[in-house]
Amino acid sequence: MSLPEPEIKKIKLAWLAGIMDGEGSFGMRRGRNKKNPNVFYNPQTQIVNCNFDMLDEIKSILRFYKIKFSFDIRKDTRKANWSDSGRIALTNLDGNIKFIELIIPFMIAKKPQAKILLEFCKKRKLVDHKSRHLNGNFIKTYDGSEEKVFLELHKLNKKGRKI
Repeated sequence: MSLPEPEIKKIKLAWLAGIMDGEGSFGMRRGRNKKNPNVFYNPQTQIVNCNFDMLDEIKSILRFYKIKFSFDIRKDTRKANWSDSGRIALTNLDGNIKFIELIIPFMIAKKPQAKILLEFCKKRKLVDHKSRHLNGNFIKTYDGSEEKVFLELHKLNKKGRKI
């Protein structure tokens, strides 16, 4: 018995949500531009794993849904027998919105982080953050809530048991 195409897509998205719950992270990067001292915040959705077959399947799913991502291989030299790992990263607003909306119905463990990051990305899409300039540099317009989101995601992503 073969499943209809919509069911196969749903199963793959549920599988991907499970991978994100166990191996992925929803977070933000806070940084400063060398030319402009203002702080910026970028969404950071990542999956890091040593199983390259699994990572290839994830990349295939992302390509199917036309979600932009980056991929790099990390050489682990801490111990001789440790394996290299691959990292898939989504760092743009559109990609994070689309990805999270596809998998959030199936998420369990990291659903709170996914919801927070989705809300952040949608809010940032509404801001015309490239319209203001300072000495020829773009100023991203932030209202202070971004730091709260950054800290909340950081707190939720801390390793160990939450009590």
